[in-house]
Amino acid sequence: MRKGRAVKMEKTQAFWNHLSDEMYPTWFLHSFVMNGKISGHIAALGEMQGDILCILDAPIGCGFHYRNAARRRTHPYYALQCSDLKEREIIMGGDTQLEQSARKAYARFKPQLIFLIPSPITDILNEDLFSVAARLRADGIPAVAAKSERFSLPDKDYVANLMHERGKQKVDGDNHLEIDVSGCGFNEAMCAVIDQVMENVPKKKHSVNIETISWGIEGPQVLEEIEAFLMECGIHVNCRIPNATLEEIRHAPAAELNLVTHFIKWARRMRCHFGTDYLHMGERTRYDGLEGICRFYMDIAQRLDLTDRMEPLVAAARDKALADTDDARRLLATKTCVLVCRGLQEAPKQLQLYTKGYDLSISAVCVIWTADMRRYYYVDEALEKQLEDRLRAAGALYAPAAELLINPSAADFQRVVSGCDGIVGSGDFTMEGKGVPVIPGILNTMSFSFPSYVRSVRRLAQAFNREREKKSLILNRLGISEEDPNLLSDPSHRASREMWLRLWWDYQDNGGNRKGCCE
Repeated sequence: MRKGRAVKMEKTQAFWNHLSDEMYPTWFLHSFVMNGKISGHIAALGEMQGDILCILDAPIGCGFHYRNAARRRTHPYYALQCSDLKEREIIMGGDTQLEQSARKAYARFKPQLIFLIPSPITDILNEDLFSVAARLRADGIPAVAAKSERFSLPDKDYVANLMHERGKQKVDGDNHLEIDVSGCGFNEAMCAVIDQVMENVPKKKHSVNIETISWGIEGPQVLEEIEAFLMECGIHVNCRIPNATLEEIRHAPAAELNLVTHFIKWARRMRCHFGTDYLHMGERTRYDGLEGICRFYMDIAQRLDLTDRMEPLVAAARDKALADTDDARRLLATKTCVLVCRGLQEAPKQLQLYTKGYDLSISAVCVIWTADMRRYYYVDEALEKQLEDRLRAAGALYAPAAELLINPSAADFQRVVSGCDGIVGSGDFTMEGKGVPVIPGILNTMSFSFPSYVRSVRRLAQAFNREREKKSLILNRLGISEEDPNLLSDPSHRASREMWLRLWWDYQDNGGNRKGCCE
C-alpha cells in the first residue's frame, strides 16, 4: 500500500469504527438544535443490541424529531415509536393512549423489549408510565418504563458545583472528580434498565463491565485494546454497557467492577442493587498521559486484588510505548507553541497534558474568558480569582517561562504567536491566519490504552510536519463571533442564543440565586 493511502486510511479509521460499532461521542448527541433529555434516553437504548423498541409518550411532532434527527451516522432514524398524544389526552390524561400504542407496536413488531420513554408533556401531566408497563407485563408483553428526575435537562447545580470543585483541584495532575447530574436522559434510561431488566446473578471473579459512552474519536478501537490488555492480566470483560445484547445486559451484575467513563448515577444504582463496585474515569486528570494510563490499570488491579500480576505487565507496556514514541517525542521536544484555551477551568489540564504528556514547550497561554462564559458557568469574582490562581500555579509548575494572557488583544496575540511553531489547544478556525499553523487538538481522544497513547503522540508529531497556515479560509470571511466561533456576529444569531441561554440557564430571581425556568 502506498504511504499516502495508508495515512488516509489511518485518518478515517475512527469514523469507520463508529459505523460498525454504533458507539458515538456525547458531543454528537447534542450537535443538533436544542436537545432535551430524550436524546439521552434514545442514545442509551440505541446502543443496545437486539430487538428493542422505544415508545416516546409525546405528541407526534416530538416523535418525528427524535426519530429522524441524524444523531447517528449509520442509521437515518431511530427505531422509535410515538404514542401520538393529542389535545384530548393532554387535558384528560394519556396513559390509555400510551398503552394502546404499546400493544399495537408489540402485535406488529414482536420486540424483545418495549421501553416507555417520558417527555416534558408527560412530566407536566405526571403520567404513571410504570403502571402502564405493569399492565403490559401482566399480559405477557415485556415492557420497561423510565422515570423523569426533573423536568429539564440542564442541571444548574451540577454546572456550578463542577466549576467550584475544579477550582479546588490540585495542579499536579493527580485529580479525580465525581459529581452527579440530575435530569440526564442517559442516567434515567440506565437506571430503568438496572431496576427492571438486570438480574442478580453470581459474581465472576476478576471481571469488569465497561461503559461505552464518551470514548472520543477512537472509542471502539481503544476499547478493544483495553479488553485485550485486561485479558492478558487475567481480567475478563463481562459486558459493554449499554453497547451489548439484552441477555448480556441482564447478566451485567456478574461483574465485580464497572469502569465508568462519565455518568456515575447508574453505577451507584447498580452498586446499591447488586454490589458491583465502580471506577470512575471521567472529569479527571488522574488518568491523563502515559503515567495516567499506568495509574488507570493499577487502580483496576487494586480493586480486583491483582496488583502483583498487573505491575510488571504495566511496566513492560509503558517501556514499549516510550520506545515506540521516542522519535516523535524528540521532535515534539523541539517545538515551541502557544496554548489557546476557551475557559479558565480547562487551561491547567491542557497545560499539563501538552507539556508533561506530550513534551511540548509552551511559550504563552492565551485564555478566552467572556462574560457569557462567566454566566454560563455561574462564576463569581471569588471563584474567578480561585481559577486564575490555579492557572498561574499550573503555569509555574509546567511552563514557568510562559506568558499568561487572559482575553489578549489582537496585537498581543499576534506578538506571542510570532516566532512559535504552532497554536495548540483550540481547534478554532478563527485562530488561522496568524502566521503559524493551528495544530489540531488531541482532546477528543481518550487514551486509556498504551497503543492509543502511541497514536496520539505520533499524530501530534505528524501534524507539525503536515500542517501549514491556512490564510484564506472562507469561514473567516463570514464575520464569526469572537465570543463563540460557532455563531455569526449577526445580531439575530446572538439574540437567539441569548434567548435560549436565559430560558435554560440564566433565569435568576432578584436575589441572584440560580433558578431554572421550569423549577
